[in-house]
Amino acid sequence: MVVSQNQPQELDMADDKPDDRIERDAKGHFAKGNRGGPGRPRSPVSRGAVALDEMGADAGKKIFQAMLDKALAGDTRAADLLFSRIWPKRRGRPVAIETTALKDVHDYVPAAAGVANAVMSGEMTPHEGQALSRVLDTQLHAIETSDMERRVRKLEDDIEEEDARREPFSGLYPTDSTTVFDGFPPDRKDEKA
Repeated sequence: MVVSQNQPQELDMADDKPDDRIERDAKGHFAKGNRGGPGRPRSPVSRGAVALDEMGADAGKKIFQAMLDKALAGDTRAADLLFSRIWPKRRGRPVAIETTALKDVHDYVPAAAGVANAVMSGEMTPHEGQALSRVLDTQLHAIETSDMERRVRKLEDDIEEEDARREPFSGLYPTDSTTVFDGFPPDRKDEKA
């Protein structure tokens, strides 16, 4: 079959139905507008991983027993490997320190001092102290944001109350309705003459 380079060709596959054929160009690439075919079959676990799991399940007990025998015989590397599997590296732990609850901005300094003292006394690692300090900073930021929002709301309410008390179009200087504007403020009447 001779195909020009610019014309798409259809690959003949025995498993394909006539309407499921995939169009490709002369280089074997998908032709423009082709839907791309059904793709790879979906499987949550590859066959290779399943085979490795089966082999590991069979040999796992024997390998563990061999490592245990070596560790009991004095091989420190084998003991280290076993301990790292039995007690994995600690990634975090609950930390309890004596400090005040952070309810206001003024409570931050004693709380931060409590964290620093716990790190310096060895009650917690510097890494744990840093993580706890970040928690305190986040809580302080939330308190400051809430406080700022409360203050802005109070200012807005005060402005609304002041606007409600003021007469509309009252101007800068209080005047009575019988006074004619002469260019001088009311408190400078002595200079009018």
